[in-house]
Amino acid sequence: MEIKIFEDNKNELEFEVVDWDSTIAEIIIDKLNTYKEVEFAAYKIEHPLINGPKIYIKSKLKEPKALLLKATKEISSEIENFSKLLSKK
Repeated sequence: MEIKIFEDNKNELEFEVVDWDSTIAEIIIDKLNTYKEVEFAAYKIEHPLINGPKIYIKSKLKEPKALLLKATKEISSEIENFSKLLSKK
């Protein structure tokens, strides 16, 4: 997996994850858009055979990278809890 960063500053982060499909990007964007500190979060795929999803995050106060890390940790925890629930059934 390779990450290409196009923009990384105080309020904006734009990056592409090579060899990803849009599934993971959609989950991350959905989580980010629940945070009040996020002004805008979206992804686009310029060409599905050549590019991975390009994710764009614009934040109000907090650094976008910190919000992205928070989102991925929460998603990971939710998946782990779901797995535990499934294993009990």
